[in-house]
Amino acid sequence: MNRFRPKAMLAAGLLTLATTKMTAGQGLVAEPALQASRSGSSLQELEHFLTSKGLTRDDRKFLLDEGPAITKLHLAQQLYAEYEKAMLKQAQIQAFDENLAGMQMQWQTLQQQATALQQQINSVGAVHPRMRAVVNQQLSALRQQHSAVQAQANQVKTQTAALQSQSPKAEVRKQAAADVQKTGQAFFQAARQLESLVTPLLKNYHELALDPKVTDALTQLRHETTKNYKLGPSDELRAASKVLKDLKLTPKRPVRTSSVVGHS
Repeated sequence: MNRFRPKAMLAAGLLTLATTKMTAGQGLVAEPALQASRSGSSLQELEHFLTSKGLTRDDRKFLLDEGPAITKLHLAQQLYAEYEKAMLKQAQIQAFDENLAGMQMQWQTLQQQATALQQQINSVGAVHPRMRAVVNQQLSALRQQHSAVQAQANQVKTQTAALQSQSPKAEVRKQAAADVQKTGQAFFQAARQLESLVTPLLKNYHELALDPKVTDALTQLRHETTKNYKLGPSDELRAASKVLKDLKLTPKRPVRTSSVVGHS
């Protein structure tokens, strides 16, 4: 079964996401207009040029419209939390079954040892009177060993029976598996939708970064305002891109990696 390790779908990470600084209104930071200087009109022209490229100034970065992608990222985080919860429930059931199976195997091993000792005791037949003392000493040691092993086997058997009485019912197991399937599908669908939004944004940012007019405009803004203006993407979009790189998305079913999605 493909699943995320809740440590871990999914430990080892989907990924720790960097969060961006937002204003109380959760919108773009409404920084005052670029500080006017002796060339104030040229600053406005530079910003207008960058705006014509689909960029909006957000604090010290010029960003494309990342809103839909960030919204989808937050949805994916929420869905992953539900997926992780379902996986944890199923993992607990699996851990219970493994523990029960281990105790059952331990009991069988001890019982086999006790049976073998009893067979050794029963195999002792008539002995010569001169050897009786030695044989009786050996039998005493075997009986003591048998009693100890049998007592341990009985104790494990009692513990196993008590544990088995707490075994999750069939309907609980069925629901746990269904929840993993349902929440996993919802999460990976959101992840694919996120990918469809992030990929073109990153492509556009790459093209803008190669545009000498854009880079020159940013360079002039930094020179004129002494502020380190940069081209996006935002930290959250970078984090979303990292999430997608660590996921193997297939059109048929979720595939878990060792990454972990961070929650905002």
